[in-house]
Amino acid sequence: MARYLHLKTFHLFVLCFISCSGIVLAQNNAWINEFHYDNNGADTNESVEIIIENPGTLSDYAVVRYNGNGGVTYGTTSLDEFTAGQTSGSFTVYSFVFPSNGLQNGPDGFALTYEGTLVSGQFLSYEGAFTATNGPANGITSTDVGVAESGSTLATESLQLTGTGSVYNNFAWSGPSQASLGNLNAGQAIGAGANIAPEITNIVASPEDATSTDVVTVNATITDAQDNIDSANLSWGLQDGGPYPNTIGLNNTTGTTYETSTAIPAQMDGTTVYYTLSATDDNAMPETAVSMQLTYTVNDMTQVGFQLNDTNFNYTINFDTSLTGINEGGFTGDGLSPAPSSGQLDSNTWLIEGLSDGDSSFGDTNTSSDFTGTANFGAAGSGINSYTIAPEDYALGFQPAGSDLTPGIIAFRFQNNTGEVITNLQVAYDLYVYNDEPRSNSVTLVHGTETDLTNSSLSTPGEVYLNSPEVDDLSPSALKSVLTYDINTNAAGDATLNIAPGETYIIAWQTDDVSGGGSRDEFAIDNIQFKANATTPGFSFIGGPVENLILGTNYTILNETDLFNELRVVAGTLQTNNNLTLRSTADQQAYTGAFTNGATVVGDVTVEKYIPGERAFRILSSPVHTSSTIQANWQEGATSATQDPNPGYGIHITGSETGANGFDASPSGNASAFTLNNATQAFEPIPNTNIDVLEAGKPFLILIRGSRAIDVTDNEAMADDTVLRTTGTLELDAVTQSFTTTAATQDASGGDGTFFLFGNPFARTVDMNAVFNGDATNGAQQNLNPNFYYIFDPQINGDNGRGGYVTIDLSNGSNNTTGVSAANGSLQAYQGGFAQIVDNTPGTLTSITFGENAEGPTGESQTNTFYSNTIPAIIAGKLSRVESGISIFSDGFKVTASSDYTSQVDLYDAQKLANLDENIAIAVDDHLLAIEKRDAFTENTVVQLHIDNYRFANYELELTLDNVEIPSYLHDRYLDTVSLLESGENHIAFTISDNEQSSAADRFAIIFNSEPLATETYPTNELLIAPNPFNDNGFTIRIPDATTTTATVQIVNVLGQIAYQAQETLINNEITISKVDALPTGIYYVKVKSGTMTAARKLIKN
Repeated sequence: MARYLHLKTFHLFVLCFISCSGIVLAQNNAWINEFHYDNNGADTNESVEIIIENPGTLSDYAVVRYNGNGGVTYGTTSLDEFTAGQTSGSFTVYSFVFPSNGLQNGPDGFALTYEGTLVSGQFLSYEGAFTATNGPANGITSTDVGVAESGSTLATESLQLTGTGSVYNNFAWSGPSQASLGNLNAGQAIGAGANIAPEITNIVASPEDATSTDVVTVNATITDAQDNIDSANLSWGLQDGGPYPNTIGLNNTTGTTYETSTAIPAQMDGTTVYYTLSATDDNAMPETAVSMQLTYTVNDMTQVGFQLNDTNFNYTINFDTSLTGINEGGFTGDGLSPAPSSGQLDSNTWLIEGLSDGDSSFGDTNTSSDFTGTANFGAAGSGINSYTIAPEDYALGFQPAGSDLTPGIIAFRFQNNTGEVITNLQVAYDLYVYNDEPRSNSVTLVHGTETDLTNSSLSTPGEVYLNSPEVDDLSPSALKSVLTYDINTNAAGDATLNIAPGETYIIAWQTDDVSGGGSRDEFAIDNIQFKANATTPGFSFIGGPVENLILGTNYTILNETDLFNELRVVAGTLQTNNNLTLRSTADQQAYTGAFTNGATVVGDVTVEKYIPGERAFRILSSPVHTSSTIQANWQEGATSATQDPNPGYGIHITGSETGANGFDASPSGNASAFTLNNATQAFEPIPNTNIDVLEAGKPFLILIRGSRAIDVTDNEAMADDTVLRTTGTLELDAVTQSFTTTAATQDASGGDGTFFLFGNPFARTVDMNAVFNGDATNGAQQNLNPNFYYIFDPQINGDNGRGGYVTIDLSNGSNNTTGVSAANGSLQAYQGGFAQIVDNTPGTLTSITFGENAEGPTGESQTNTFYSNTIPAIIAGKLSRVESGISIFSDGFKVTASSDYTSQVDLYDAQKLANLDENIAIAVDDHLLAIEKRDAFTENTVVQLHIDNYRFANYELELTLDNVEIPSYLHDRYLDTVSLLESGENHIAFTISDNEQSSAADRFAIIFNSEPLATETYPTNELLIAPNPFNDNGFTIRIPDATTTTATVQIVNVLGQIAYQAQETLINNEITISKVDALPTGIYYVKVKSGTMTAARKLIKN
């Protein structure tokens, strides 16, 4: 037994020795030697090169690519996918060329691994260092190579190591310089004092576009830093990767230039020739350099337009540098030519239709005034211009004007030279709009064959388009929009796209007027990208400010991006990488469209909401689902009331004297944020802000004092503007908000007047008529009045007011303020509203569904299909307080009279939601209405007004009559006067005094009669209450002129909900109300009906 223990110990010792001495675990000597990631035009030849000593099993090695934004991996390539190149002693060069967009532009990097472990010192980056957050380099900070490429680097250049040595640290990074992929770099030798191999550069095959009758010669530059060239050869064959059975010698023609001694023979049409060059020096220890494999394909077709040679390759047209078939040099607005000179477009590719100087044709020369011009935005004439976006950054610009481009076509022709049938073509482009004119114009991408272009039958505009705004900006700027489009059908849309090899196809931008009048806006197209038959579909955005993102393909946002107008994703997946912010300013609110065709968004989005300075309550809802708390979002992460971490952003949310539970501490500790318990109809303070997260569409009633710069201890502090921002995932699908009525709901209603509070769950405006009354994709409702909804407008009542409720008529989008409030049928992002509950019976499901397609505005309002279209009589009323001779709107009402309606209160009448400040409503029986739709006015009709909550002495009534045919009068019961009302506007000033009759709620009525009526027909009713304010002991109501011994008494809260109702007996013209201890403190209204008398008074409980 002891012997076995001894042997086991020995085995462990041997294993430890091997492992600890590095015999088993040692990594081979390997390093990253050369790479290329950025160049002018479309990024091509993106590649990486590795040198390994005694390589062993190649699959043990891998290159892992890292995204510098977040430090995460985005791709891995095993070395068994690499191509072996030059060998020098025990060292071998391996290289890999990525198919397309393999290496991101920096700051990014890569790691070399062996058996999944990072090779020491081989986590390298370019254009900056960063720390990896996953993968083999997790937690390690990269080493910046210290050199970089740019948009001006050539596609044939790279970054590379130079020097002499046998380990990575012997060399230094340099470049960009001529690439030597697969070979030792220029100025690099392996081993101390080792011979440096020759360098082969500037390889050119002639002719460039060989046909089946052409022989091909090849020349190159061959140099050696130490020795002379002993021999040079070209090896060629017809098989990718070799073997290359044919060898042709290279002769030194002049200086360092070498040329094939004989030509490669002519080959059949469609044949691809593969070849490499090699050169050996005359050193005593000679070194041989071998180039990477090059190719050319024999093509007999007649080439027209831009040559699309590769599938799954991202072509880019930026108009800044020469690109064969596009433009010669930077496009500087010098017209079109089939053989373009500097500054011109190639007319074999470009065609313009719709200019007053005439249409161009492919192959024409067009240098007249409409086809030429160079300008900055705001200074261009009509027609085609070169616009300077930035220094040395040009774009194809145009301004529709007169008959120019209204309509028009800017067409781009390409030829399929890939050898494959193209069945899918993805396009992306930047579109700049300079909105300095009051006419809206459209720029829409269309496509089709040349026959479709000739027959004006290019595809009809799809969902990827951009219209310039009809209203011109006061301070216009040319901010770019990015649009992407997935072409997978023919122009007619009835078959799969099918572009055969050799065929041409048209991508075009169609321009036309949309609406408005006057002059037109300027446009410019830039950075056109396209790729055919993409196996890696979609495009990416480097980041920065952008006006619109209109996406019909996959799209990835790589860096922080501010969007100022619309995000419209009509297909594919948008990857935000948490980099996208929908900005909000005093002038503009960014928003999303509906997400159609299975479009998705992956990653968080930050949505802002600008809130102008006004200390008032607002009904807010989040447009996203957050994973972080209310405090982290709306309070900007502040942990005390005095913290303002991001000036101009965030609000205070109070609810504690000490700042507990995430609230901002305030002297009173009063809550400033509430949710409505729909079942009990009670506003309840939120419990915390440091635990609960925000749900898309969940509504809050929040007092906004201004930004976090406000001192919450000072109730007189002047409110300033602020911006709320909320970060989370966008809601893409339909959202239902619901509750089931309870006995508490029924008790709160007293028969009617209960309301459901809802919130917009989307980061876009929603057409509420479509939600309430449209099809299922727009929305639905259950147990709600579908004819009206209510919002709270903080601007009502001016600087000294606290806002007020606005009632919106969904049949036409109008409201009861007659133009004072901008509220209409569109519910804004971040906004909540109320709808009236129809049936308060316990157990009744009440719900609203915002459909996945719900968005607005929708243009023309939907018509009401239940009633006829007779012209109604309308009375619109406004109550305003008067301060220093200026009328400040407080509240309003609207009466629509037609035989289409009934005088009984029904769902076509909007119940009144009571404001904190002045209220005006129409009193009908026991109801107070904001909007009444009633039977036609007749002789002796009385519209009884109800006004309460007077806070000032001087007021004005504005009554606007439209199509009212019966003479009407305003009866003032306090002054005992009758005033004739004229068609149109009528202004009646009145005052409130210490006399309670002057502030009686029923002081005013509108009466209809062909003859002036005696005022005694309408006696004044008095209602006296004491004490007021009252406490739990109750109060007494006195009716001096009571004519009956009973009365109906209602106590109503500020939401219009009945808190108390009973039939009471008068004793000596008095009623004592004592059952009030359950009433919370606050403002109420007492409504009393006794015989023919109806009266109301404001009531306060302490």
